[in-house]
Amino acid sequence: MRTVTWTRKASFQLQEIYLYIADDSPQNAEKIILNVLSKADDIVGKEEKYPIDKYRKNNKGDFRAFEIYRIRVSYQILEHEILIVRVRSTSQKPLKY
Repeated sequence: MRTVTWTRKASFQLQEIYLYIADDSPQNAEKIILNVLSKADDIVGKEEKYPIDKYRKNNKGDFRAFEIYRIRVSYQILEHEILIVRVRSTSQKPLKY
């Protein structure tokens, strides 16, 4: 069974989102981030549940993404792990990567 691993960049991006939300409401920031982490952990065993990441260049189907609370989480399905590679607010201008 695969495990979920976060890249440094994705962890940093999630932390930035947390800090932004915490400016208005630390309680909501905590709740939202815990739900994002939980949903990421729930991917295990259902890796292909979410659609192919339309913003990934040259995506062969191994990059997928889900949204929760207007936060978009992109991940890559590897042989032994699920790698969380990118976390962005859906209100940001979409960028191909």
